Amino acid sequence: MSTLQSMIKKLSPLRVYDLREESCVYAELSAFAAGLDVLRDTLEELLKEGFVMTAEGFGLSLSEEITGSPREDLSLEQRREMISQRQSLGNGDFTLEGIQKVLKAMGVEGEITECPKALRMYIDLRGEIYTPAMKSWLINQARELLPAHLEVDVIFSGFHWGNITAKNLTFKEMDERYFTWDEIDYLI
Repeated sequence: MSTLQSMIKKLSPLRVYDLREESCVYAELSAFAAGLDVLRDTLEELLKEGFVMTAEGFGLSLSEEITGSPREDLSLEQRREMISQRQSLGNGDFTLEGIQKVLKAMGVEGEITECPKALRMYIDLRGEIYTPAMKSWLINQARELLPAHLEVDVIFSGFHWGNITAKNLTFKEMDERYFTWDEIDYLI
């Protein structure tokens, strides 16, 4: 029901006002309704943007800035999931399952290998190819979110046998291209 219809419905039982469309009261109510519709629309947008799971625009961007996770490259649902995962991190989230949760909070999936004797952890993110800027961001996020007492190595190499065999190249063809290992990592 529109604001104008709502006002007319509430004033009709009083039988004091002339509520016909040609009347001055109707024109005045129409003007009030136009102003109230703008306020209602603004409040509805603020309510929608105020919650991560319904935000689509500025509310989502502000939540990402607050949590330190701007990721415009992800879908709307992935961005919402990442923010909610970050907001749910707690002091007890540094078990293996908790660190998987941290990876989700970073918007990535990876394989974690622990080396307790060396106080080291390896996070393998080989499933995707990341730009140098994205790699740098992910490393900084890992340092920020993971336990400070552990050394963390993040592995980005897209170099694994599944990608190599998909190229259908012989060893001779690969050798003829003269790529360095860094170039291979970035290209694959």
